[in-house]
Amino acid sequence: MNRTRLPSTGAALLLFAGACATVTATDPADAILGRWRGENERAAGTTLELHSDGEGVWMRADTVAVTYRHAVLGSRHHIDISVAAGTLAGRTLYCLGQMPSADVLRLHCVPGTDPAARPATIDEDQVQVFRRED
Repeated sequence: MNRTRLPSTGAALLLFAGACATVTATDPADAILGRWRGENERAAGTTLELHSDGEGVWMRADTVAVTYRHAVLGSRHHIDISVAAGTLAGRTLYCLGQMPSADVLRLHCVPGTDPAARPATIDEDQVQVFRRED
């Protein structure tokens, strides 16, 4: 009689947990990827598009190519948007961001030449609110 050995309960749980982790794991940094349309008065008429390669487009009165860096620190997003043309050419927007939901991005950005310009907290009078389009 042939007997088939089944994995122990512990081994089976590890295999199951590994499979679930592979299927459900996502990179929090990917949360900001996509096309965002300005929703509040401060962001009215603005569209921000962020691609996975660190490049994007900022569309307001004109369309400007941008590069960006993004780091997630707990529930806070640090986003550095470098602008190559327009009124902010050669400067970086140092942004503090929050995502209260998967389709809302709140940014408080300060232009500067040093990351120390990044706001420590989001000022509700300065925040730009974006809603995901895609």
